[in-house]
Amino acid sequence: MIVVLPWISFGIAAAAFAFGAKRFFKKKKPMYFQLLICAAGCFALRELSDVVTELCGGSERSVTVGLLGLFGCLFFLLSANYGQLDGIVDDHAEGSGRARVIAFAAPVLFGACLLALLIKADLGAFSAIVYAIVLAPLIPASYFNLKHLLLPVDPFGFLRATRECNFASLAFCLLCVAQLAANAFLPAWCGAVVTLLSAADLFLLVLASERGIRKWGI
Repeated sequence: MIVVLPWISFGIAAAAFAFGAKRFFKKKKPMYFQLLICAAGCFALRELSDVVTELCGGSERSVTVGLLGLFGCLFFLLSANYGQLDGIVDDHAEGSGRARVIAFAAPVLFGACLLALLIKADLGAFSAIVYAIVLAPLIPASYFNLKHLLLPVDPFGFLRATRECNFASLAFCLLCVAQLAANAFLPAWCGAVVTLLSAADLFLLVLASERGIRKWGI
C-alpha cells in the first residue's frame, strides 16, 4: 500500500493539473483560477518527487523538491485570494467587519496546531525550521479562505463563483496539518492516505474552478 499510494496520488494531482491547464490557461480566463491550477501543478511536482525518491531508495534530506512543491502549492493558494480580489470583495460593507474578525479563527487554530506539532514531533531544529517555512503560507491562506466564505456576496458575484474553491482550499490546509501529524506520530501508511486525500481534494478544487468560472462571467 505504501508503495502504490504515492503513484495514485501523483496520478490524481497530475490529472488535475493537466485538465485545469488545458481549460484555464487561455486568454481572458480569470487569473484567480489559473493560480489554483498552478497550486495543483506544484502538488503534482511534490508527489513526483516522492515517487522518484522511493524508486531511488529513499532520502533523509531535510530540503527536497517535494517540500518546495508543497510550498509553491500553498503560496499559489494564498496568492489567489490575496490582493486585488480581496480588495474588491471586502469593500467594508455591512457585515464585513464581523467576517474579518471571525476569519482570524482559522490562522490562529492552524498556527497553534502547527506550532504544537513542530515542537512535539522532535524533528530537529533545522528540519523544524524548514517545515515552518514551507507551511507558513498556509496560515494567511486559511484566513482569506474563511473570510471569503463569511463575507456577504459582492455585487460582482465573485464570492459566489469562488465559494466551492475556498472550501476545497481550506480543506487542503487542514489536510496539510493532518499530514504533519501523521508523518510524525502514525504509521507510514497513514501519511500516504492523507497525501492521497490531499491530491483528491485538489482534483475537487479544479472541478470547483470549472464550475466557478461559469459563474464568474454572469
